[in-house]
Amino acid sequence: MNCQNSLVSLAYIETSKNPLQVFCNFILYLLLKAPNQTLRADEIKEQLQSDFGISMPHQIISNCTRILERKQEVIRLPHAAGYKIGDTSFDIDSFENTRQRFAEHENKLLNSLVEFVSSQYKQKWSEEEAKKYLSNFLDTEGYGTQLFLKKKLELEQHYISPSFYIGRYVDSIQRQTDSVEKTYLEEIIYGMMVLQGIRQTGDYQQNRQQKFKGTVFIWIQSWSFGHLAFRGRRKWTQ
Repeated sequence: MNCQNSLVSLAYIETSKNPLQVFCNFILYLLLKAPNQTLRADEIKEQLQSDFGISMPHQIISNCTRILERKQEVIRLPHAAGYKIGDTSFDIDSFENTRQRFAEHENKLLNSLVEFVSSQYKQKWSEEEAKKYLSNFLDTEGYGTQLFLKKKLELEQHYISPSFYIGRYVDSIQRQTDSVEKTYLEEIIYGMMVLQGIRQTGDYQQNRQQKFKGTVFIWIQSWSFGHLAFRGRRKWTQ
């Protein structure tokens, strides 16, 4: 998760009950922003990574473009030249406003994290450092879970990594009844689980329920965030 927009993109996944619709929106956005509103398949994959921080398997991109072709929202160009925008009602302004709203929530979360580690542990982090450490924490399954569940500092440790402080922060906001920071973290975790599940399933459209059984939910359990991610989530509409 090295892209500046990675966490926002993960949070955005929850705006639709169908994850493929979210990824279709990403593709429509890229096409509308592209020169001549045209992109090759490899350019779509590259720009999903550079603009949204999401590494999307070719099979999922193909599924999305087929859906958009059937709706005539994109047109496949001859000779494998890629795709161009078709007749779409996609609201790019609404999309950007939603991303901006998530970005504002992310800023609140990071500021809260910076304040927490400063007041509780005398650690001086910049917002950029906090985002880097949080991304690393969320992207490390087993270690992140271990830190999340840890109740107190083990004094025999000679080195405390940033993930320890992230784990204590997550533990503290989990106890809150409601907050923008908690809700945004839930949305990120949900997006990560969905994306991880999709990457594990290959062809999402084929036997969706069967393929997701034992993939997404195993990942939820490994994170010990299941109750956090599915409790009281706020819904946003694109």
